[in-house]
Amino acid sequence: MRLTTPRLSEWIVAFAAGAGAAVFLWPVTPWAAPIALLSAAALLGVRQLPVTAAYLLAAVQLCYLKLQVPPENPAALAPGIVAVYALGRFSPAWARGAIAALVYLLAALTAIGYSVADVIFAGMLFGGSYAFGRVVRRRSETARVARAEASHLAAINVPGLTARVVADERARLGGRALEVIRRSVDAMRRDASSAMAELDPQLIQNVAERGRAAITELRWLLGLLRTQPNATEPQPHRPRRFWIADAALVLVLLTTTVLDGQIPEQPELTPLGWAMLLALPLTLLVRRIRPLEACLAAAVIVALTALAGAPLFAGTGAGALVTLCLLAWSSAVAGRPATWAGLAALAAVTAWPVLETAPENIPILFVLFALPAFAGHEWSARDRDGHIAQAHAATLQFEIDARVEFAVRAERLRIARDLHDVTSHAVGVMVLQASAALALRATDAAAARGALRTVEKAGATALQELAVMFDLLEAGAIGAPGLSGGPAESVDELVERMRAARMRIEFERVVDGIGVASGREHPQAGDAALETAEAAEAIYRVAQESLTNVARHAPRAAVQIRIALSNGTCEVVITDDGGGDGADDGASEHPGRTGAGFGLAGLAERVRGAGGQFTAGPAFGGGYEVRARVPWPGSRQSAPAAAEPLPQRAGGAS
Repeated sequence: MRLTTPRLSEWIVAFAAGAGAAVFLWPVTPWAAPIALLSAAALLGVRQLPVTAAYLLAAVQLCYLKLQVPPENPAALAPGIVAVYALGRFSPAWARGAIAALVYLLAALTAIGYSVADVIFAGMLFGGSYAFGRVVRRRSETARVARAEASHLAAINVPGLTARVVADERARLGGRALEVIRRSVDAMRRDASSAMAELDPQLIQNVAERGRAAITELRWLLGLLRTQPNATEPQPHRPRRFWIADAALVLVLLTTTVLDGQIPEQPELTPLGWAMLLALPLTLLVRRIRPLEACLAAAVIVALTALAGAPLFAGTGAGALVTLCLLAWSSAVAGRPATWAGLAALAAVTAWPVLETAPENIPILFVLFALPAFAGHEWSARDRDGHIAQAHAATLQFEIDARVEFAVRAERLRIARDLHDVTSHAVGVMVLQASAALALRATDAAAARGALRTVEKAGATALQELAVMFDLLEAGAIGAPGLSGGPAESVDELVERMRAARMRIEFERVVDGIGVASGREHPQAGDAALETAEAAEAIYRVAQESLTNVARHAPRAAVQIRIALSNGTCEVVITDDGGGDGADDGASEHPGRTGAGFGLAGLAERVRGAGGQFTAGPAFGGGYEVRARVPWPGSRQSAPAAAEPLPQRAGGAS
């Protein structure tokens, strides 16, 4: 252990204790100065070497016996109390400190002589000093741990932690969901391929049944992902029942006081004296909540005890000794000027009869008040530090938890959106086409095989996008616009594929009010393309989900799609007429089209995440309308492939 220069406070304590020892020893021995210097030197090391200092002072105590210092001489009192307190306060191992304190106590008893009263009094005095030091040490350790925890939390790389938690959440939930859907889509695709030749009705039925089961499980997974986590309810604070310990202590002190009054050598107590001695420990019942009132009540009781002619420290004096020490501790812990004043009044009233009858005991009385007051003040300071550090750590932990929870929640919603976007459309189309193939197999084999080819193609597209999602999961990609990595086709290809599924679609693409012809254009490289990637995917997903919903819930409806680029924004409007039979085919209940509302919720989140606006609801005159508008920097040449140019106008059913 590397020793450091003693602190100023240690120099002051060592000088005061050494000077006091010199003053008390000067009249009785010529060795006063060397013993005082040795005691002061030992006290300079009580913080860094408490056990060594205690053993050194124990040796000094034995020197008192050799030098025939009178037992009542208080020269060793201050150094001994400081050393034993330091053993409790600074000794890392409590056992070593306790052993050293016991060694010092035995040395002190050897110097002053053995008697029952002396042993009990010295044991309480030095044992209390060690206990006060230990209590302060425990509070200091608590404060140190709280500060270390706050420093640790402040040093946490929150973005990195959030990224790791999000990656774990993505792998845990996303991987499970992707595997379930991939198995279903792959099995549906294989059954469709196998049924192509003979149009086996069982295989075709398997495709539809697998698809419905996959949709049911998908809805369950989406519901799980979108469920708000249950908030952890804070545990109710259970107040510590200190009053039970205080009541038990008061009972012990009352018993001790009664036994002390029965010692034969003690003067006979009057009824008032008995009443005051028994009333004094009762003040401990309110010392925690009313320390000022407890001190004032104790001062009145001590004064009445003196007026009654009863000794305050009758017998061993345990009742009065423990009561005064704990009142001094509680007053210092409260730390208010009023409580300090109340403690000063109690000390003055207690010292008054001692000055008249036994002035040589004033140093001991001073220690009875000064040591617990000092320990209580230090405990209170450490307690404040600990509470401040704990509050800071709690605030940091709350902020970290809030950021992580927000990120996890956002990731769960992103997984839910991407799962819905990638799988719901493909599985829905596969189920519809399998049902059509089953219905047409007996009357139109060519059309039935065409429907099965659509199932096979939709499955292949879905598996391709699922493979991309698995790759992103394995790579641990964080912060991407979505888990799906973007659509695998353009809006043009989406429209053509849905037309092949016998949907009637009419759409146009307009740039600054001018229709644009169909065709694929290469995006312009640079920042503009990057800025529009998220918006382009949002436009594609809006079109994909809207067409899927129409295919499921209003398959006879005519659909109009319009995508317009103008003034830095891109707007897509998808309108259907509800089926053309006046029944609206559930158009007024659009959430039913999107699998318990997950599709609409995902579209709204995706569009708003791209900085846009989203609305969906019944259209004027019947049917349903979905409208999304997102920021779109640059001209049409900067649009990414996810929303490539569409035909200027193409009407009618395919």
